[in-house]
Amino acid sequence: MNRLRGLLQRGLRASRGRSARAMSWAMVGQVTAVVSSTANFLLLARLVGPAEYGLIAGSWALVLAVSPVAALGSDRLLVRDVNARGEQPRQALGTALLSCLVGWFVVVGALVLLRPLVLPQTPLALLLLLALADIVAMGTAVTVTALCFSTGAARAAGISVVAINLTKLLAVVTFALVGSGDPVQWAATYAAFALVSAGGQLVFALRRFGRPTARGWNLLTRAREGLPYTGSVVAGVVQNDADKTLLLRNGLAVEAGHYSVAYRLASMAYLPVQAVLQAMFPRFFTLGGEGGMPATAALGRRMIKPLLVYGALATVVLLAISPLVPLLIGEEYRDSAPLLALLAPLTLLKVVQTVTGDVLTGAGRQHVRTTCVGSTAAVNVLLNLTLIPVLGVSGALVATYTAELLLSVLLLLAVRRGLRAAVVPQGSPARAAADPPP
Repeated sequence: MNRLRGLLQRGLRASRGRSARAMSWAMVGQVTAVVSSTANFLLLARLVGPAEYGLIAGSWALVLAVSPVAALGSDRLLVRDVNARGEQPRQALGTALLSCLVGWFVVVGALVLLRPLVLPQTPLALLLLLALADIVAMGTAVTVTALCFSTGAARAAGISVVAINLTKLLAVVTFALVGSGDPVQWAATYAAFALVSAGGQLVFALRRFGRPTARGWNLLTRAREGLPYTGSVVAGVVQNDADKTLLLRNGLAVEAGHYSVAYRLASMAYLPVQAVLQAMFPRFFTLGGEGGMPATAALGRRMIKPLLVYGALATVVLLAISPLVPLLIGEEYRDSAPLLALLAPLTLLKVVQTVTGDVLTGAGRQHVRTTCVGSTAAVNVLLNLTLIPVLGVSGALVATYTAELLLSVLLLLAVRRGLRAAVVPQGSPARAAADPPP
């Protein structure tokens, strides 16, 4: 019995060591994301001005909203297949890529058909180039990153994230050197760099994990499994970005530019939180498979306290730097400064939403998470449709905070209901997750 206990303790320490390494490399990736994203949007905003930046942001938001549909939840299912089902990495990769390929054709085709109805002011070339970059190229890169994290290849995953972020930075630097100021030219440059980066990462994955296979792949089965993950991600993107697209659709391109700049700055404060949760996501699945909701909730409780402290500090920093927006981006963006101050507390709400959401997902309740996010995204869209024509940017702010607060409450209540329905036995993974590390 003592020998067995010793083996279990060594295994737990090794698991924590792998989690720490994964988190370290995820943080490297997210530090790169902070630097490259900041430089990327600062340069782009300066080069094109508020109106053109509003056009880019509104069009980009639409592409990002539909890109998870094309992926069919492949990155999340890949993590599940490797960590919870013990599937071979090359099989998981082949299944994910084949699912993505089908999704790409469907979603890009739908964008072309719906553009005249949704965003008639957006040039078709701009929309297609953004789709090529963020649906096809970045979708491939994210799949490779997910495979690396799920197999414990934290260093490779971190490098993959760095490559994704540097791609966007190199594109905007090249665009600045060309000096055209045309959004379509920027999108073409971005798509070219994204395709090269994704191709390199795919070659790396093939060499490391072998030739992908997709034995037993079934589109209907995969779509049914992936829809809860896809729905959650799509609803989350709609929750975050619908206001930008609707501001643009209402002819408020300049206002959309100011709002997008402020939202982008506020979102950057959340990147370190994403790094921590991305690295810990496989552990939520592992604990959920062993101990259900009590196990994932115990891990969530350990994580949420320091993340909330960080969120509070980030809010203070954003409030302090908001008057500096004209110095950072240009005097023409002075109207973005008060919007940044108003959006600063969003980091705290995002921490609550993501941790509670991962608790549900790891415990096999992704459908509950999707329902919560989908419901609040619908509320957000309806409020934006109602308030933006009357109040403009102020209406977008009211809609955002109403939906974000509602989502936080719904997810917390869902976790509470799940815990009430579960019993935590002594010696369960929930107890182990709740114990502090040695």
